[in-house]
Amino acid sequence: MDDSQRVKWEFTLKKLRLDRPGLRIASAGSGFGYGEIMAAEKYGAIVDCYNVCRPQNKWLREEVKRRGLEGRVNVFDEEYRALGGGRVGQKRMTGC
Repeated sequence: MDDSQRVKWEFTLKKLRLDRPGLRIASAGSGFGYGEIMAAEKYGAIVDCYNVCRPQNKWLREEVKRRGLEGRVNVFDEEYRALGGGRVGQKRMTGC
């Protein structure tokens, strides 16, 4: 991740007030999941990533596994609109 992406995600994650581990985030159009991985690693968040781009999702699943983040970063091959009213326990939502 380049510096501008890191700064953008730091700003976004601070705005979400991830003040305790285990807070759940829904991410719409998560792309390659750099910010979502940061949220899980740095803040202890649980992140549900919604993205329709299967190649990006495949890469993200592999990266999640490589980093040992299974169960903390979840990848869904769906649009964010599939959330409807939201998953149980969903507290925050982002899309960058």
